[in-house]
Amino acid sequence: MFLNCNGSLIRRMSSPQQTPTGAQVPTPMESTSIVSGKTVIQMLFYTFLMVTLPISSYFLSKKMVFQDMFGYSSDDSVIPSALTAVVMVHVVLGLFVYAAYTEDIPAKPKRD
Repeated sequence: MFLNCNGSLIRRMSSPQQTPTGAQVPTPMESTSIVSGKTVIQMLFYTFLMVTLPISSYFLSKKMVFQDMFGYSSDDSVIPSALTAVVMVHVVLGLFVYAAYTEDIPAKPKRD
């Protein structure tokens, strides 16, 4: 598999083949798009969110919210901060599922 110039993954066929109905399968010089560039960018975005959002929410809520605002000790603020991070993981997963569910899938043209 390779990335072409517009960012979509392509698969190279090793030899030309025909289907039982006589339709031609792409030759080695042709390519078929497997994943669009938009999908790859969206996946990278949600991966970035999944890594950064829970970790940053843990440390920010531990220090700024639970220790500074509510006066918890460093040991007492661990569990509420961890729960905040878990909630952020679920928020990112929910956003990803929503984006995947509402994504427009282009209709494939019918071949004669």
